[in-house]
Amino acid sequence: MDKQDTNNAVLEYQNNGHKKNGAIAPIPYPVSPLLQPADYGDDFDLRQFLSVIRRRAWLILGVITVSMGAVTFNTFSQEKIYLSKFRLLVEPVNSNNSVSDLARSLPGNFGSGSGELDYATQIQVLRSPELLQKVIQPLQQQYPDLNYNTLLSNLSISRPGETKILEVSYQNSDPDQIEAVLEQLASVYLEYSLADRQTNVRQGLQFIDEQLPNLQQEVDTLQAELQQFRQDYNFTEPEIHFNQLAQKAATLEEQRFQLQQEMAQAQTRLQSLQGDSGALAALENSETYQQVLGQLRSVEANIAKESTRFQADSLNIQVLREERQNLLPILQQEAERVGATQVTDAANQLRILQARIPSLNQAQAEVEQSFQNLAVLNRLYTDLQRRLGISTEALTELLARRQALQVQAAQTEIPWEIIEGSTRPNLPISPNIQRSLMLGFIASSVLGVGAALLLDKLTDVYYSSDDLKNRTKLPLLANIPYEEQHGITGTAESSLPPLLRFQRWLGSFLPASTARTWRKMTSGDQSYGSYGYYGASAFSESLRVLHTNLKLLSADCPLRSVIIASALPGDGKSTIALNLAPTAAILGQKVLLVDSDMRRPQVAQRLNLNQKQGLSTVITNNSSETEIADYLQKPMPLVDFSVLPAGDLPPDPAKLLASQKMKHLVEDFERTFDLVVYDTPPVLGLADTSLLASHADGVILVVTLNKTTRSAVSQAIATFKQANIPILGLVANSQTKGTSSSSYAYSYYGSQSKNG
Repeated sequence: MDKQDTNNAVLEYQNNGHKKNGAIAPIPYPVSPLLQPADYGDDFDLRQFLSVIRRRAWLILGVITVSMGAVTFNTFSQEKIYLSKFRLLVEPVNSNNSVSDLARSLPGNFGSGSGELDYATQIQVLRSPELLQKVIQPLQQQYPDLNYNTLLSNLSISRPGETKILEVSYQNSDPDQIEAVLEQLASVYLEYSLADRQTNVRQGLQFIDEQLPNLQQEVDTLQAELQQFRQDYNFTEPEIHFNQLAQKAATLEEQRFQLQQEMAQAQTRLQSLQGDSGALAALENSETYQQVLGQLRSVEANIAKESTRFQADSLNIQVLREERQNLLPILQQEAERVGATQVTDAANQLRILQARIPSLNQAQAEVEQSFQNLAVLNRLYTDLQRRLGISTEALTELLARRQALQVQAAQTEIPWEIIEGSTRPNLPISPNIQRSLMLGFIASSVLGVGAALLLDKLTDVYYSSDDLKNRTKLPLLANIPYEEQHGITGTAESSLPPLLRFQRWLGSFLPASTARTWRKMTSGDQSYGSYGYYGASAFSESLRVLHTNLKLLSADCPLRSVIIASALPGDGKSTIALNLAPTAAILGQKVLLVDSDMRRPQVAQRLNLNQKQGLSTVITNNSSETEIADYLQKPMPLVDFSVLPAGDLPPDPAKLLASQKMKHLVEDFERTFDLVVYDTPPVLGLADTSLLASHADGVILVVTLNKTTRSAVSQAIATFKQANIPILGLVANSQTKGTSSSSYAYSYYGSQSKNG
C-alpha cells in the first residue's frame, strides 16, 4: 500500500463513518501531509533474510528451475569450439655479446637489439592486415570463408607474465582449419622477425650517418666560442672570481666598521672636551698646568702654615700672598691654552676620519658592480659549457651507436624461435558443460533470491511479529493469533447474538469456581466448541500476555490509561480494545472501556449496547461525575467492567477531543478506575488519536501482519514521536501458526486445552 492508497483508506473511513443528517462532517484539525520517515530496521538481518527465503521458497525454486532449463538448453545447443596454440621466443634468454649489450643500453637505439621490447606495440603489428593477409592468401582457396575479420576475431596473441615469449592461439569449429592457420602464422611471423631486424639495423646506420656531420660542426663551433669568451674577458673559472670579489668585499666591510668605530670615538671625545668634565680631564693630562697648580697649592700651604705664626699684615704673609696672586693668572692662561688645543685636535681628527668615507663607498660600489658583471659573465659561460656538454655527449653517443650497429650488421641475425609448436586439437574448449551448469545454477539462485527479496520489498508488509519488532525497534507486547471467533468454533455459535457470543468468550477467562455460575447466567447450552467457552484458547492467552506486559512496563507507577491505536482502518484495534478491557477486569482490575472513535464507533454495536448516549453526550452536556456514571454501561456481571460508548456522532470529533472537558474526563476516569482503555480512530490522516493520546499514559499500536504496510506504521510512529507521545509497544494482530517464536507456545497451549 503506497501513500495514495493510505490517503484513500483514510478518506473512505471518514466518508463512510462520520456522517450526520446525510452530510459529511468537516474536519477542523487537519494534520500535515503524511511524513516519510526512514524505514525502521532496514539494515541487513540474517533472520529476516532466512524468513524471506522460507516464505518465497516456491518462487525461488520456480525461478531456479526456469533459469536452469534455459541455461541447460543453451549449453547443449552451442556449437563446439576447438583451440590450439604455439609459442615464440622473441628475445634471447642470455646475451654474451658486449657490443649488443652496449647497443641495448643506449636509449632510442634501433634494431632487434633493443633492451626493452614494446610488447603491446609488437602484438598490434602482428595483428595488422599487412601480416595477416600473407596468412590468408595461401589458405583462401581451401577455406573460402576465411577473411581478415574472421581470422582476427578468432586470433589471440598474448605475453605470458613478464617472459620474453609470445603465445599465439587460434580457435574455430574446424580442427583442420586451426592447424593450417597456425602453421601459416608461424611461418609468416618468423619471416617478419628476420626482415624486421635487418631493416631496423640499416635504418639506424643511415640515421646516424645523417646526424653526425651536423653534430660535429656544432661541437666545433661551441668550442671556438668558449675559447674566444675566455680570451676576451680573461675568464677562467667563475668560482675563483667569485671568491676573490667576496674576499675584497669582506675587507671593505671590515674597514667601514673600523672607520665607524673611530668616528664614534672622535665624536665622543670632542663632545667631552667641549663640556666641563672633558676640560678637567684635558687639564689633568697637561704637565705645565699641573706644575703651576702644584706651585699654587704649595704657596697656599705655606700661607696657611705661616698664618699660625705671624699676623696677617706681616711681611712673610704678604710675600706669600703676592706670590699666589702672580701664579693665578699663569694658571688661568695655561688652562685656556690646554683646552683650546685639545678641542682643535679632536675636531681635526674627526674631519680626517669623515674624509675617508667617500673613498670607501666608491670601493664598495666598484666591488658590487664587479659582482653584477661577474653574474652575467658566469651565466654566459655556464650556458656555453652546457651546450657544449650536451653536444659532446650526443656526438659520443652517436659514435658509440654507429660502431655497435656496424658490428651488429656484420653478425648473423637470429630470428624468433618457436619453442612450442601447434597440434591438431581433439577436445573442444566450449561449451564447458560443468562450468556452464555451475555458473547457471549460481546465477539462477541469485536471480531467484533477488526476485524473492524484490517481491518482499514491494509487498511492504510485516510478515511476522519478529519482523515487526526488528524493523520498528519497539517492544512487542503481544502476538494475537488469528481466530475467526476468538476461541469459539462451530457453526451453531455463529448464529448466536453478538452480546451472547462475547459473554461466552469472556467465560474462558473466569476461574473454575465461577464458571458454573457464569454458564447459567449466559446460556444453558453445553456445547462449547473445540476449546470450550471456559477453556484457555490461544487468543485468550495472548490477551493475558498483553495485560501482564502492560503491568510490567511500569511496576512502580501502574498505567491508568492506554490508547489502542492503529495506523490504518481494519487493523483490529477495536477488537483488541474490546477484548483487553474485560480481560483486565476478569483479572481483578476496575476497568473502563471508552469508545473515543466518534467517526465509526464499533464497541456499542459489538456488545449490543445503547449507542445514543456516550462520550460525545458527556462532553457536549458538561455532565457532572454523578451524571457521567449514568452513561456508563456494564455488559457483563461478576466483574467490574464498564463501557462508555461513543454516543451520537458529532460534526467535529477532533474539537471535542481537544477540549478541556475531555482532559478533565481523562483525569476523572483515572481517579475512578484502575485501567481506562480508549478505542480510537486510525492515526494517519486524522488528528483524533494524537489529541487524546496527549492526555493518556501511552499508546499501544496494533499492526495486522500481512496487511498493514511498513510505510504506514513508520508514519504513525513518526507522528507520535513528533508529538512527544510515548509508545508503550506494539501488538501483532492476526498472527498465524509458525510465523513467530511465540506462535509455538500458543499452539501448544491450545492443543493441550483441546485434549483436556
